[in-house]
Amino acid sequence: MTEHANATHEAEIDNSNRSTTPQSDTFLKYISTSWADRVDELPAELPVAKFAADRRAALAAQFAGKRLVIAAGALKQRSNDTFYPYRPHSAFAHLTGWGSESEPGAILVIEASGETTLYFRERAGRDSDEFFANPEIGEFWIGPRPSLKQVAALLGTATKDLAEFVSADGDVTLDDADLAQAASDCAS
Repeated sequence: MTEHANATHEAEIDNSNRSTTPQSDTFLKYISTSWADRVDELPAELPVAKFAADRRAALAAQFAGKRLVIAAGALKQRSNDTFYPYRPHSAFAHLTGWGSESEPGAILVIEASGETTLYFRERAGRDSDEFFANPEIGEFWIGPRPSLKQVAALLGTATKDLAEFVSADGDVTLDDADLAQAASDCAS
């Protein structure tokens, strides 16, 4: 992966055979208008949310005083702007209750205090080229995406934009054999 892809948790996309993204104001105005209104209603909390919270608390107790960082994983490019169906890491899905409908690149952080925050990329505004030019998360390509508030209501946990995530020295990730084993054990 490139440095940029690693920094943003995005899939590395090979666009070498594509034309560049149109940048004219006329095109941007055209592509960002006449869309249906976004649904901003907050969904009911998923029944699995309580169980996921209990699993997070149990895992945090096993790693008392440590910050746990569980990444969902990125999309895998199949060809050009086509991706394989997304499947998050099993530990991420089990600890959040958010399965295949989750956002690629999301990160669950369980702080040493036990507090949890789910980081993912907020949906792009329709006036942004990300809306139409990014086949990984652009709503033009993949359809409506949830807002931070909607996911917080759905999963019963705090959410923040992925841009706010900052890794810290001492973070324990799934690269750590003990965490990987514990996350696997709590999933069974």
